Amino acid sequence: MNKEWKQNVQIKIERFHFSVRLGSIFFPLELVDLLPILEETGYSVRRELTERIPEVPLGARVVVGGPIGEKRDAGRTFRLDPDRGVMAIVGQDIGGVIEDFSSVENLVKEELDLVLKEKALFYEFIAEGSASTGSDPTKVIARLYQDSKLRSEISEILGFSATNFGIRIVEQNRYVTDAQWFDFRIEPLIPKPETTYHIGVTYRHPKRANVVQAAKSLEKTIEKLLSAIEREA
Repeated sequence: MNKEWKQNVQIKIERFHFSVRLGSIFFPLELVDLLPILEETGYSVRRELTERIPEVPLGARVVVGGPIGEKRDAGRTFRLDPDRGVMAIVGQDIGGVIEDFSSVENLVKEELDLVLKEKALFYEFIAEGSASTGSDPTKVIARLYQDSKLRSEISEILGFSATNFGIRIVEQNRYVTDAQWFDFRIEPLIPKPETTYHIGVTYRHPKRANVVQAAKSLEKTIEKLLSAIEREA
């Protein structure tokens, strides 16, 4: 990775989704318990949800899915998906999302006596973003496969000179349904195919620390992968 190339690299994470998938038979996070925790963490809970609390019969469980609360000044959203057992925070700033997630986890432990890490099947982040390096992404990706025998055969079948438009890298000998998964997707960004890459990354692991570390080093990992791809091309 030469100095000049590195200076040209610009990476922007536009959406970062950090979550935990719980293995409980019944989703343990109820609306009435989460409201004070979210407010303490700085999230404004949707008004129509807070209005439902007084109407809840004594002893009834209320588990709500979708966007529950927002921290508008930071552009972050707290989400639940009870059917899948998922609690998530979505935003743009990786550090801020992880910090808020940790705060919610700690308060859930302190106030509800519930240790989410002990009930987790896995933690996961999904990131979407863009990157530019000064190179033409469409030409870079096409050059990776220009000498491929398969590319020649596909071109013959289709009747025109075919090439690859993207790359997808996963961890070998694992399935997308596993609790451990890595998925890196890169292709030219549709509105700017001559200058900008579109990048998607998914990382999933049973150990929380592994996912947090991978998230914090995400931009560096993207930079290294782009460098390797362009160097090979």
